[in-house]
Amino acid sequence: MTTTSRSGIDPRTADRPSIIRARGVRKSFPLGRDAEIEVLHGIDVDVHRGEFVAIMGASGSGKSTLLYALSGIDPPTAGTVELDGVDLGGLDQAELEALRLDRVGFVFQQPHLLEGCTLRENALIPALWRGRRARAAAAREVDARLELLGLGGVADQDAATASGGERQRAGLVRALVNAPVLLLADEPTGALDRASSAAVLDHLAELHAQGLTIVLVTHDPAVADRADRTIRVVDGLVAPTDDPAPPDGTAPTTDA
Repeated sequence: MTTTSRSGIDPRTADRPSIIRARGVRKSFPLGRDAEIEVLHGIDVDVHRGEFVAIMGASGSGKSTLLYALSGIDPPTAGTVELDGVDLGGLDQAELEALRLDRVGFVFQQPHLLEGCTLRENALIPALWRGRRARAAAAREVDARLELLGLGGVADQDAATASGGERQRAGLVRALVNAPVLLLADEPTGALDRASSAAVLDHLAELHAQGLTIVLVTHDPAVADRADRTIRVVDGLVAPTDDPAPPDGTAPTTDA
């Protein structure tokens, strides 16, 4: 596993083209009527095309907040984020949504599936929004991924009655349906049993081998070990690699 500097930039690959380039990212949230709390304190991150990067940290460290800021779903309070060469700060909401729909897949910690729709129908929604692919072709791809992730037998089940693990895997299929160039995943194995988690990680490894760029938030060192590189977030900052492990037992990254 490789390391990062304090800023989240690996100096050994700094000359490679970046699919994510973030500088000085800060994020604050309101705290009462007249106050706010800053969760991210000026983070620099580069993610290079074709990388598999894990973001680790204790609960409340800011790792998921960073992922949302990098995606443009919850833009930073200050700083800049470029995604595939596009400055997200220069886009309006409609342009942001179009960019994400076309280039980014996002796996949420809670899958947010539509109840009353089947797992298959939920996974197809981004393809229908995009409107550029034949529904039949997208449906075949979704069916193949559902089968690969052990959901073939429950694809027509209402999302309301599916288990948490089934919903999470359907959320991954939904994130991949538009063939994104970048996959962002917030604890994608957190609700899964060991076998389902292994199936998801194996599928991500296959996608990475095919060239997909992946940024994954996790608290599990075994999941992070699948990545090329780990960024560890502590108290809203990227930790230097010689910091001691935080209280949750997350090991610091080490030079490969």
